[in-house]
Amino acid sequence: MLSYILFKWMLLGSSTHGNPLIQHENRIYYIDDGVSNTLETKRRFQNSGINTFLSILEEVLQPKVDQIVLVCFIDQLGFCGGIGDRIKGIPYAVALARLSGRQLILHRSLLENVPFDQDLTLDTHHHFVDFSCTSENVENLMKSDAKTLSITVNCHPLDPSLLSSQHSQLIDLQAIFEECAIPYLCGAAAVHQANVFQDGLNVARRLVAAMPMWPFRNYTALHIRAGGSNITIDNTYTIKAVDWEDGYASDVPQYWIDVFKESVSSIHCDKHLAIVSDSIRLVSELQFNAGDWLMMTRCCSQPLHRDRTRRQDFFLQEVIDLFILARSQKIIAGYGGFAVLGRYWLGRDGPEMEVVVSKDDIRSQMNMIRLESGCKSKN
Repeated sequence: MLSYILFKWMLLGSSTHGNPLIQHENRIYYIDDGVSNTLETKRRFQNSGINTFLSILEEVLQPKVDQIVLVCFIDQLGFCGGIGDRIKGIPYAVALARLSGRQLILHRSLLENVPFDQDLTLDTHHHFVDFSCTSENVENLMKSDAKTLSITVNCHPLDPSLLSSQHSQLIDLQAIFEECAIPYLCGAAAVHQANVFQDGLNVARRLVAAMPMWPFRNYTALHIRAGGSNITIDNTYTIKAVDWEDGYASDVPQYWIDVFKESVSSIHCDKHLAIVSDSIRLVSELQFNAGDWLMMTRCCSQPLHRDRTRRQDFFLQEVIDLFILARSQKIIAGYGGFAVLGRYWLGRDGPEMEVVVSKDDIRSQMNMIRLESGCKSKN
């Protein structure tokens, strides 16, 4: 797949400087022109109604002596969630930085599994996860005189009504709270603006833009979270969709297998159907029935949940999946925040999204997908 993409880039031509070109959303960019891609993405988020948040974000990212470092420490604090949990906590972290007058640093560990930095210690770490998202913990952070604090966050935007009225920044916090009611939207904006992630984001964007089977807003994407769910193979034996126990299991993956067997064999479709899933086993079962109508990019690694691996480099597969979801015309999803993050990955004007968890609803959506994809029987 990767060799084909590189060949496609070459076919699209070259600049006067010899650099290959790519076409992205009816625009032509040099493939090494990360600045153009970054500015285009920034424009999308500026049109998303979160301009106060973006202004505050730009302010708190400026260098200061006192700092807050938003991290995800795997080894020291246990699992801190997948990319959805990590990114949805960013607006809360922005609010903490604004409230405390500190510089916010988005640490590499938000998109990579990296070891604990030597200059960050657990003595100065503040945990804002689940039931730790309290005003008392915010006040404790405010009292710290350490130059550098580290925080782990998966909270929704900080509600200023939980704080005392003595803080002069409450008006700014109210704007963050209101604009970031969808925390995935603001979190995605912050990730795209942070310099530390630009190289990986630009590579993922270029790869997806170069795939001819997925033109912008002209295909449907499925997101099927399988986790520890059971699926039946060949109507004979049952296995785990993913070979680890994550505390999540549902019948939705099996419903999709059953509906694919009912409705997609011996058809030809004008538009491809993209799938994003954490289970290669599930995708293989669906592809066995759907053939090359159902497409999945296995560019770099199996699409596992981030908190279930110790691999330490940038997870290109995961970010490519987000771009595939964001560029689609429609997302059909079950449970989980990854699809919601994908919907808002490129701003508020993302694709339509339907959540389906019953077999009847899945069957109804499949009929609609076939119609929209121009599917016809081969017979």
